[in-house]
Amino acid sequence: MEDKSHSQLIAEFYVNAGVAAIPQTVVRHAKAVITDWVGCGVGGANVESTNMVKKVFLEPGPCAVFCGAKAPARNAAFINGSSSHALEMDDASYDAGGHPAVVILPAAMAIAETEGASGMEFLSSVVWGYDMMTRVGRGIVPDNAFERGWHPTAICGIFGATAAAALLMKLDAAKIANAFGIAGGFASGNLECYQDGSLTKRLNPANAAMGGINAALLASTVYTGPKWCFEGKHGFYRSYTDDPRPERMLENLDYSEYAIELASF
Repeated sequence: MEDKSHSQLIAEFYVNAGVAAIPQTVVRHAKAVITDWVGCGVGGANVESTNMVKKVFLEPGPCAVFCGAKAPARNAAFINGSSSHALEMDDASYDAGGHPAVVILPAAMAIAETEGASGMEFLSSVVWGYDMMTRVGRGIVPDNAFERGWHPTAICGIFGATAAAALLMKLDAAKIANAFGIAGGFASGNLECYQDGSLTKRLNPANAAMGGINAALLASTVYTGPKWCFEGKHGFYRSYTDDPRPERMLENLDYSEYAIELASF
């Protein structure tokens, strides 16, 4: 029997997770993460860059946008990702490769609304979204990716957004693994904006949040993504870092750790 890939093993890990088994300390931290993200989103809702994004992406839809408007799920995720990263006050996790909330939560919130998810389903998707981004971040070695010009928040975060969206859509393990493979083709975001003060850093998490939703939606139709998307010959790690450690993705694949607790404010 052919060995299972990292994406397949991790997808099975999430599908087999019991929501009721998530410790209450983790639930409390997840609530703090969400509260902090909302504050960042409200704070950045009407800065100049967010208003420009709204001119392009704001159109009628069912999903809440900071502050007071509504848009289609993918548009809402893009606007909210840009808004909540605008003030640079969002949460951070070195292990995850940057700022998890501004990628994972815009995707999770939009899909939770469209799917009519319960509060606990939403919280659970956020917990596993942080877990996935952290697994990818540990494997990429964020410092090295950063030196090469990649924005780890975006290129690692898209996989967390994909996990959260796919779980809220109740995709099975095979489809979630495909969603990760599809997301690998969407992963992008560079930091040349640091050289001239241009605004694109605020778009990187927005694009990743929207990309995570797109990956999950495509996978829901049985669209396929590469099985070995992380550790393969032309996979994610060979493309984005000089020091890949894909084996780190499979550490603590036993519910002994909840990576969301590593996020600081």
